[in-house]
Amino acid sequence: MQPIPHLHDLIENLSDPVRDDLFARARERQLPKNETIYRQGEEPREWFKIVSGSVKLCTYTPGGREMVPLELHDGDCFGEMGMIDGLPRVSHAIAMTDLTILVWKRSDFEALCAKYSEFKDSLMRMLALRTRLAYCMLIESRGLSLRERLAVALCRLAYSSPGTASESDIPISQEGLGQMLGASRQTVNKELQQLATAQLISLNYGKIRVIDLPELERRYGELAGTDSVAAVYGAQ
Repeated sequence: MQPIPHLHDLIENLSDPVRDDLFARARERQLPKNETIYRQGEEPREWFKIVSGSVKLCTYTPGGREMVPLELHDGDCFGEMGMIDGLPRVSHAIAMTDLTILVWKRSDFEALCAKYSEFKDSLMRMLALRTRLAYCMLIESRGLSLRERLAVALCRLAYSSPGTASESDIPISQEGLGQMLGASRQTVNKELQQLATAQLISLNYGKIRVIDLPELERRYGELAGTDSVAAVYGAQ
């Protein structure tokens, strides 16, 4: 698995003049936990960067089951796709914690694209990385068993969570994993117990500890035949 720092951040690697211009246009917004930032089907008028907190991008089945394909954290950008294609939002964006975000209007996005080629280059790189991640997740969903998909998801989440390269605490519930993988909590629990029996993880209330990430990755990291990617936050 290939860890990618700033995978969801199109701003971090911009030059200082471009960053200064970009941040001068930003407006700060604070939202409480569970507040909706935008809804599926809405017209896209803004894009965002997380200052602190977490955001989930999610959809709901006709039966009301929540699907959470992506969680975003400090430093990540989101909402830019609608700035490019102008089509309605494809998901809901909901604050998972108390949240502080920076907000830009569509006019800011268009001005930055027109003024700075490096802004467009950074945008294209971020979108390419997201496309790579989406491709990997699609192949995993089609070609792997639930246990294998679960193990790959835990590898990816371990890289994205605080901890060392060999041991990480993943702050996610079994229900949250089920929402990510499209499975019931009971089914996820059964597969987690098998990974725990193999001494690859340990289970705690509200979080999962990966106790042997290199071995978990060796067994499951490339089962789908792709070099999957993972977002990295902070030192690993």
